[in-house]
Amino acid sequence: MTAGDEMAGMTAPTATTTGVGSGGTQAKHRVAIIGGGIGGLATALELTATEELRRRYDVTIYQMGWRLGGKCATGRDADRHDRVEEHGLHFWFGSYDNAFALLSACYAELNRPADSPIPTIADAWTPLSSVALYDNAGGADEHWSAEYFHYPVEPGAPWDPVPEPRLWDLVMIVVDFLRGTQRTVTFRESAGRIGRLLRRLGNLLERAVVGLAGRYADRHRSRGTGTDRHFQRTLRILRVVRTLLWKRAAGHLGNDARRHAATRNDLYLTLLIGLIADDIVHRGFASINDIEFRDWLRRNGVHPETLESPPVRVAYDQCFNASLGPSVLPGDGDGRDPKIGTADMAAGATLYGFLRLRLPYRGSMMWTARAGMGDTAIAPMYEAFVARGGHVEFFHRAEHLHLTDDRTAISSVTCRRQATTHTGGPYAPLRDVHGLPCWPNQPRWEQLVDGDRLRTEGVDFESDEWAAFGEPVELRAGEHFDTVVMAAHVAALPAMCGELISANPRFARMLQATRTTMTQAFQVWLHRRPADPVPDGLGYPFGDAPTSSFIEPLDTGCDMSKVLAHESWVADDDVRAVWYFCGQLGDDAGVTSDADQRERAQAGALDYLARIAPQWPAAVGADGFRWDLLAGSEAIGEQRFADQYWRANNSATERYLQTPTGSVESKLRAGESGFTNLVLAGDWTKNGMDIGAVESAAMGGRLAARAISGSPARIPWEGHEWLID
Repeated sequence: MTAGDEMAGMTAPTATTTGVGSGGTQAKHRVAIIGGGIGGLATALELTATEELRRRYDVTIYQMGWRLGGKCATGRDADRHDRVEEHGLHFWFGSYDNAFALLSACYAELNRPADSPIPTIADAWTPLSSVALYDNAGGADEHWSAEYFHYPVEPGAPWDPVPEPRLWDLVMIVVDFLRGTQRTVTFRESAGRIGRLLRRLGNLLERAVVGLAGRYADRHRSRGTGTDRHFQRTLRILRVVRTLLWKRAAGHLGNDARRHAATRNDLYLTLLIGLIADDIVHRGFASINDIEFRDWLRRNGVHPETLESPPVRVAYDQCFNASLGPSVLPGDGDGRDPKIGTADMAAGATLYGFLRLRLPYRGSMMWTARAGMGDTAIAPMYEAFVARGGHVEFFHRAEHLHLTDDRTAISSVTCRRQATTHTGGPYAPLRDVHGLPCWPNQPRWEQLVDGDRLRTEGVDFESDEWAAFGEPVELRAGEHFDTVVMAAHVAALPAMCGELISANPRFARMLQATRTTMTQAFQVWLHRRPADPVPDGLGYPFGDAPTSSFIEPLDTGCDMSKVLAHESWVADDDVRAVWYFCGQLGDDAGVTSDADQRERAQAGALDYLARIAPQWPAAVGADGFRWDLLAGSEAIGEQRFADQYWRANNSATERYLQTPTGSVESKLRAGESGFTNLVLAGDWTKNGMDIGAVESAAMGGRLAARAISGSPARIPWEGHEWLID
């Protein structure tokens, strides 16, 4: 019997009892979690983490459709070699303490056999220590250059506990970063004997000043000291270093390598200067959230060239927040995509994101899933939750939350029950792919009543176009739940929370200030490895390093060939690599249907491949992209792309959370819904990280569990006290 077979039935649970003390009974507290993304799963896992908690709480996740994971959901296509189909390209960073801690506990409890495909969390993830960021100073496709950066490999693994750093640790990280830059970029042009001597003296002086800053910071770090006087002295040193480095580089910005090094140094020094100058240590990151990030950089003296540099652009690319580079739209004279609009990211949240992604990581800076994200992360979370006695009610789309007469609590939740099983019992969602429990890319129709008819009619349980499909069912307070956890994506809340918006101005203000965006993604399976040299490969020079800040809006890509070992290709298929790409998909009022959005995503993918030569030199010939490189199809020319995978993430639950200026202060904490039996969970809540990210969602879920149960007592990084020495 599989974990799916052991699930709770599809009917809403009723109160259960458990023995307490000598012969007594006490009803379990029933928790209904709306939405099974990372936030909902984190809440469920924390509420069932110990035997004592399992005696206190009866936890049920209500999930539309057939799979969990939210934007991390994965589907396997049984008709196409069991290939992995993702919502996008996902990285977990080595500093994601909360997300990795939750998943590590699940793997430990599952105790999979050693000979299974992915037995432990250490087998589940592949480290990535390098990144290639693209720059287009000339504005045309032939002017692209790449900034390759290798991050140091640190001791440990991201699921190991680590103490939170302090301000002096941050100063030392920047100093070490500068030292690394100095080792790779120096000034050596020949200008006669006197010129060479002056350049050599300049290099020595530059290194001496950086070394002085490093010794000063290291002394205070080791002693655990630091006063305002020390911080102000540090600020003066950092400004001198920044001025010196920029003056030395200013005459050489036409050289790609030196421009990259100069702008990168300028950015990281400015981040540290602004952190101290604006007294973020004591005032908190929220004190600058009313300023747009690039305006904050300008205020702290960053050079204009740095604002368009790859390290700044990648911050916006990672957050799907407006195009800062060349548009994919022909004839767009200003080089920007008018459908995406103006970039806007709150300075405090963005600065915090910069620090959190780089502080302090264990092992590699980035990690990618060995199989699909759903197989590597979501399935183990689901299996562990069910093994603990938790319930998942699939095919339940939440429609409306209703209030009590006094408008202080949730009285009921209306759901659409989209499907039922033949037996009326549990739905088994996972299927085996070479020994690995995986989510299919569509429901297991054979288990569903009228499954063949539903499949023929093209019912899409995850699409907003089918939101009214199914029969209404009521979940009632006191009968089906005592507490509701709203873990659905924030973009779906306005449609289901009309009564709450009317009753609570703070709740309404939060939703009004929230901004989200559609995203798009595509995947290509290839007969040639991009990283192999020409003529056998495509000439990508950076191995498995992911890319970003490239052609907008599909600006980010990565070699994900590691997943091929868990798909079902055979030797005759000659599949040697698979790459994933993703980016923002701007809202267009004239395009509303799923089919039209998908067509937009396809057009964007085709245009991107036509222009991919700066990344893959041998992929584009005289007649355009070499379509014969695409595996899995017998078609000719561009028609071969039809057998690849692409998607537009346009439904409300698929949209990505953005963090514009003024939005963070409107967020609500887990226990601040304003209604006595409603708790909030997800990356859209005020959780300490406050940006759209897996780690932020995990923190939001853990905080929701604590609002209900008091556990966990400690959640890493929830406050900013870690900065204070």
